[in-house]
Amino acid sequence: MDGTLRGGRWTRSGRGSCEIWSLLLCDLIRAQVSRGMENPPAWSASINATDLGKHPSRTAAMDRVEASIVSQMRPALADWVVFQVNPKRPTR
Repeated sequence: MDGTLRGGRWTRSGRGSCEIWSLLLCDLIRAQVSRGMENPPAWSASINATDLGKHPSRTAAMDRVEASIVSQMRPALADWVVFQVNPKRPTR
């Protein structure tokens, strides 16, 4: 990464009623919330191309994405700490 694209914050793209919000956490997590064309509009949420369902509002969809990231990152961070302390590879 050349430092020109920073993640960690929701960013908006699209025009008019085509609204997409993205959240990037390095190359590990690519989350997206997009507005559908239904009436009333439904918001689709996904993380790394895994569908997290449709939600009645953008806030609800973003909350679902953020809750999923938090629940998945807790065990990953714990494993990362163990790896940093003792990164032994098997010899055979």
